[in-house]
Amino acid sequence: MPGSETLLPEAPESQKIPILGSPSAPYRYETQDFRFLYEREFFRHQETQRRLQAALDEIDYLKQKVEKLEADNAYLRRLLFQKKTERRKETWANPEEGEEGTKTHGAQKGHKGNGRNIPFHLPQQDHQHFIAPEDCYCRLCGLPFEELNTEEISYEVTVQTRYLLFRHRRKKYRKTCQCSPPIVTSPGPLKLFEQGLYSMDFWIQVVLDKYAYGMPLERQAVKMAAEGLEISSGVLAAGLLRMAPFLKPLYRLMLERMAFEKLVHADETRWQNWAASYDQERKEEKSRHWLWGLFSTRYHVFVIDPSRGAKVIQDKLGQGPEKTILPTFVCDRYKAYQALRTTLAFCWSHVRRDFLKLKIQYRGEKEIVEWAQKVIDLMGEMYALNGPRLKHQDEPALFEAYGNQIRDVLGRMQALMKQRDLKKPQEAVAESLAHHWEGLTRFLEDPAIPLDNNLAERELRTPVVGRKNFYGTHSDRATEAAAIFYSILSTCKRHGIPTQKFLKRYLTAYVQLRNRASPPATEWLESFLPHRYTEFFPEDLAPY
Repeated sequence: MPGSETLLPEAPESQKIPILGSPSAPYRYETQDFRFLYEREFFRHQETQRRLQAALDEIDYLKQKVEKLEADNAYLRRLLFQKKTERRKETWANPEEGEEGTKTHGAQKGHKGNGRNIPFHLPQQDHQHFIAPEDCYCRLCGLPFEELNTEEISYEVTVQTRYLLFRHRRKKYRKTCQCSPPIVTSPGPLKLFEQGLYSMDFWIQVVLDKYAYGMPLERQAVKMAAEGLEISSGVLAAGLLRMAPFLKPLYRLMLERMAFEKLVHADETRWQNWAASYDQERKEEKSRHWLWGLFSTRYHVFVIDPSRGAKVIQDKLGQGPEKTILPTFVCDRYKAYQALRTTLAFCWSHVRRDFLKLKIQYRGEKEIVEWAQKVIDLMGEMYALNGPRLKHQDEPALFEAYGNQIRDVLGRMQALMKQRDLKKPQEAVAESLAHHWEGLTRFLEDPAIPLDNNLAERELRTPVVGRKNFYGTHSDRATEAAAIFYSILSTCKRHGIPTQKFLKRYLTAYVQLRNRASPPATEWLESFLPHRYTEFFPEDLAPY
């Protein structure tokens, strides 16, 4: 144990002194050797000192453990019961009373407003309103009203949701020649599934409701039943599983092109795949999988895998036998990213959370709280300077001036990390900051590198909402389908493409190729890459 002292060698058994007054050694003053008595008391004293020091060390350890547990408990209670936003509280001034009040959302007092925004791009229907003939007279004198050539116009946005049963009447024709076959039937509508009862628009809406808006299939079935359509959630699930392979070639092409992007934001979160729960042979497999999000300026790709290791990214994006990763990764400080052997730019938002956590855990210690707040304020100053810096990239003098100011802020931050009187919790976050300093300051070398990885965290929100609403997936096919649908929808959103129009045009073209038994070529798929989609189909962009 720490603090223990080196003990003298224990006396041999032949030299040990029997206890005085015992039957084996009756008390005789002249027979006692005082040297042996001294040694015996010395050894007893040393043993007592050793046990005392061990007890003190254990008390110190338990005190530190209790302090750590209390800090963790305070932090977890805040996560559970308080607001999860990291935004600072903003104040607004009351011009009448001259006092400051807290306003968390909404327009500031005295704001004129933006006026009513009427969506004229929506389809319009005219509805005329008349006064009933029996009421078209003056209630005071009884004389009739005279109709004017003017009217008052107002607008109202409404919604009509209903399912229709189309009856397709395909006209038949008889040939006037002797060629076979003698009867020709006009072609019917293009179907996503051969002999399918539900239209392509129906299945596109099911995809959007589940993967864009987080509505479970069971809830969709209940909603459809309320509108008159009886359908089971199993039918909807089967349709999505049949639909996912149609989009898989485009998904694979996006993943291949992602490997050659300059900058990739990456993050991961848990995902439940319950497939092993339904198979006795796979009962040893874990249901917890990991949803990886890879986001560049062109593509947003999701990958679901049982592993959380670097091998997932290396297998998907690695080039050559060495699995070399080419893009620069913007990420958190998770060790898997550091194992990729590529350029990393770490996220300042995650660093800021370390200091916010420190303030919560040790809110009773004034020195730690003030120290952490100073660092947080410096981070805010850095963010405030980086915005104008990026806006003046075309003006080298201003760009360099803002960069020097940021370096000065970073220097003050490093000075706080090197203070000599830091306590153990402060030293831990200071060491982490120093260890990742190169990746955290890489944004100064390349303006394309952002300060944080918030893009990846925002894009992961949609799958996370889906995970909470329908508890993951229940088969391996459904897991792959989820990654495909989330990737296509998120990439379309990134480029401002209406997802419903995109899916309708892509699936229509795909089904036409399928009917001709022609596999989709790379050139054809490239026209549907979302960043090039507007070049080929500009008419699909929203008019507003």
